[in-house]
Amino acid sequence: MKKFKKKFDEIIRIDYLLDVYHTIRLNTKHRGKLLIYEMFLSTNLHKIMNRLKNREYRHGKYNIFLIKENKYRIIMSENLEDK
Repeated sequence: MKKFKKKFDEIIRIDYLLDVYHTIRLNTKHRGKLLIYEMFLSTNLHKIMNRLKNREYRHGKYNIFLIKENKYRIIMSENLEDK
């Protein structure tokens, strides 16, 4: 398990959340969802920041789908907010 060395106050800053978003954006393959999320990026980041500040953040449901290439695999991915 990966351990965080940053303090909670450093994580909930908007510039840190924006940096994390740019990292996630590079690794996300589903560009349609990414485009919709990015249209309201500042609103989404402020919503996440406020939830974290108020300690009201709850992890959402996973997206579950089946891939049939070579063998059957069940894939569980997080929503963009939860990444």
